Amino acid sequence: MLATQANEIHVLYIDHEKHNLNSFTATFRKIFRVSTANSLKAAETICMSNNIHVIIIDQYLLTKAGTKLLFFAIKYIHQTRILLTGFADTDHLETAVRDGHIYAYFQKPWNETKLRNAIEGGYILYDQRQRN
Repeated sequence: MLATQANEIHVLYIDHEKHNLNSFTATFRKIFRVSTANSLKAAETICMSNNIHVIIIDQYLLTKAGTKLLFFAIKYIHQTRILLTGFADTDHLETAVRDGHIYAYFQKPWNETKLRNAIEGGYILYDQRQRN
């Protein structure tokens, strides 16, 4: 059981595809507090004015953003990060998990139950980091 109500968990989903952002919002808006961004610049604006607990990012942005994403990840180190991918390149995923401190990754289309469980687990990790 979570220390907070699930709808108090603030999730930021970053993806360049509008239909993915809409689908994520439709799926999870009644469960979590959801924010979306279609770029790292938009995501940073959201992070500066909100207490984000879990950040979910599309792998496409990870491969295109390079050092900008690294800066973003370092600046928001306490947030738990989940990677979503439409690619099957597991070597790249393993590198992202190792170097990007990714908590979990999922292939698109995501499994709603598994992703929800990962978000809740990510919040628990975030909460533990804040306490330490």
